Amino acid sequence: MIKWLNIRNKIILSGWFIFALSIASFLQGTSMIMAFLIVLYFIDKKPHIKFLHQFKNAYTYIFMLPFMLAIAGMINTENMQEGWHFVEVSWAFAIFPFLASDFKRISNKSKWKNLFLAFVLGLIITFLICLVRALIRYPEVQATYIFFYIHFTDFIMAPNHLSNYVVFGVVLVAMELVNRKQTYLPIKSILVLLIVLVLLIVFLVMLASKASLLFLALLAGYFFIYLGRHKILSWLVIAIIGLFTFSGGLIVINQTILKTRIQNMSIALKPDRIDYTVAESTTTRLSAMQASTDLITQNWQVGVGTGDVRGELKKYYKANQYIAAYKYETHPHNQFLRSTLAYGIPGLLSLILLFFIIFREAYRTKKSLIWLWGSMMLILFLTDDMISIHAGITYFTMFTALFTFAINSKNYDTIFTSKNR
Repeated sequence: MIKWLNIRNKIILSGWFIFALSIASFLQGTSMIMAFLIVLYFIDKKPHIKFLHQFKNAYTYIFMLPFMLAIAGMINTENMQEGWHFVEVSWAFAIFPFLASDFKRISNKSKWKNLFLAFVLGLIITFLICLVRALIRYPEVQATYIFFYIHFTDFIMAPNHLSNYVVFGVVLVAMELVNRKQTYLPIKSILVLLIVLVLLIVFLVMLASKASLLFLALLAGYFFIYLGRHKILSWLVIAIIGLFTFSGGLIVINQTILKTRIQNMSIALKPDRIDYTVAESTTTRLSAMQASTDLITQNWQVGVGTGDVRGELKKYYKANQYIAAYKYETHPHNQFLRSTLAYGIPGLLSLILLFFIIFREAYRTKKSLIWLWGSMMLILFLTDDMISIHAGITYFTMFTALFTFAINSKNYDTIFTSKNR
């Protein structure tokens, strides 16, 4: 029995590593891996005991709230097909607390490092796939736009969703570089880490997501302050690096599709008013936020229902002449607004509780990685419908569950212990 359990645990860890490796490039396949991990969860010694024990943890109920609200929201939903779609993608909230707790029970000193390595490696593979495809297409198109934004990643997922993954990859590599007393990746070579970091930043620039690049700028400021406060570099050196980084950023913006996106945004956002007829991403997002806010005031108790958010927004766009937003069926691009619109006050409270447990664990463990994860997710929740799409909900639930259920309070595993290099 013990031998079988050891084999089972190795298979489970392999499943987690494959999941992290494929989440960016082959998201569709992650559902099969989750199902496989669920089966293995119950192939264990007294699985019913650990299953029931999971419900003694208050975090479990908080984590499952979005899934339960999605089911409850079907009561007042008219568009049943779209409603069941959201219920289907929300099932990750009900599953990952159990899978993450199973991950915690497995004794393996390098499991965290290997998991993060698989995730970063998956991002690099995704970048190379996109780059090779763009290079193959370039002789036919003869235009550089295929190396940027939606033209670069449309066959995998939307660039703004993929950029959310890449930002966390940048965080992991950067923290491994600046914090030499803790380990996040099993890569000892500083040169290799620098190469990986540069590749991920280049990938992020080519994705041209304004929200993710804003977070990257804030992240750079955080690490510059960290380097100075811990006397890793002198403030003069940091100022010089910062100046070169800022100048390089301006050059990149001026020479890429980012310049066009910023120019379009400035045209749409006129000093006296917002032109809601312009088909620019910032304008359509503002249209969606305005529409969501107005609809929430009319449906703040229980919301419009799980599957009716898109339909109610379309009605609002048409009635108020939000031409661009109506044409592109723009969603709220703000998870707090979307959840409140769909489920009313309970939807908003469910998100507040999710961030409560994230930051509570960050405070409890006093680890900057979880603080950064929570801060990054907070920004992304304010700029996108993170847990209303497959790409966002799988990514968010995976790492949030790991950070809230899989860290041992007595021994933070290798990832949270000091190391000597």
